[in-house]
Amino acid sequence: MVSVIVVIAEVQHGTIYMINRESVEVTFREDKLKDQDQGKIIDRVLKKAMPRILKRQSKAITKGLARKPWSGRILSVENNTMMINAGGEVGVKPGQEFTVFARGETIACKDGKSLNILGEKVGKIKVTSIMERHSLAIPVGEGVFSEGQVVRDR
Repeated sequence: MVSVIVVIAEVQHGTIYMINRESVEVTFREDKLKDQDQGKIIDRVLKKAMPRILKRQSKAITKGLARKPWSGRILSVENNTMMINAGGEVGVKPGQEFTVFARGETIACKDGKSLNILGEKVGKIKVTSIMERHSLAIPVGEGVFSEGQVVRDR
């Protein structure tokens, strides 16, 4: 059995978009493997399994990312106005609304960085002013907003 796990994460803000595992069982006739060293057997197994796994992974990634909304962060909150890390350069428009989520569970990575799973919905915000790389927004309804919360456009 050969398995490949792909984790798609936005590392700058530490948000996991998707995790997908694909596996393929590989079999060979025993006489085909006789007298081959372990390295050659592993090479044959991978050569047989990887094209199928990679094809499935690429389909899953394409479909998964197409369904995922843009994600960013609240950079600061002052006097009921929030600055978010997206502006005109990524197409933010005046009046655009975003859903805000709390930080969820944190996963530690091998390289020492941390990734956060999306937490509970906190509320909605609406863009009032746009700069090239940032925007200002105000709450739409109730919600407790703070720096570092995740912002999504859906």
